Amino acid sequence: MYGEIELGVIEITGTEISGGDITIFGDDDFTLKLGSGEETLIQASGDITLAVGTNGVVDFSESTGNILNAAGNVNIHSDEVLTDEGVELSDIIQAADITTSPAKILYDISLTGAGGPTLKRTEVRFTLMMKRHSPGSELPQHFHLLDEQVLGLLP
Repeated sequence: MYGEIELGVIEITGTEISGGDITIFGDDDFTLKLGSGEETLIQASGDITLAVGTNGVVDFSESTGNILNAAGNVNIHSDEVLTDEGVELSDIIQAADITTSPAKILYDISLTGAGGPTLKRTEVRFTLMMKRHSPGSELPQHFHLLDEQVLGLLP
């Protein structure tokens, strides 16, 4: 069993990741190395998404079996996808559909509320903590929350 994360590289071999929708992503110049052998590395009951930024690589070299198995789709966002000579993605990936597209940095943030809302006339004020889980230093500069059903319940 082997899984290693170092700056700019994630290498996963000899272990299995399983879940619903699974997403693994990295920044520009990032390498995502998956597999060497026949073992299933990622088993998803939903979709699998692999994404790296500009000049990144998703590397399936030395893989011979169905290393990715998804009940849904497999989406690969990378400027370069490596397989051994004569090996197609469909030889090593079992999914409803396999899609490749250019490099793409995926942004992932979580918003956590600090305490309950404060009601003031027609406004609801609350404090949110935003935490970035994605590569890079960019965060959304503006976002808008509106739920008319909830606002209609306010006094």
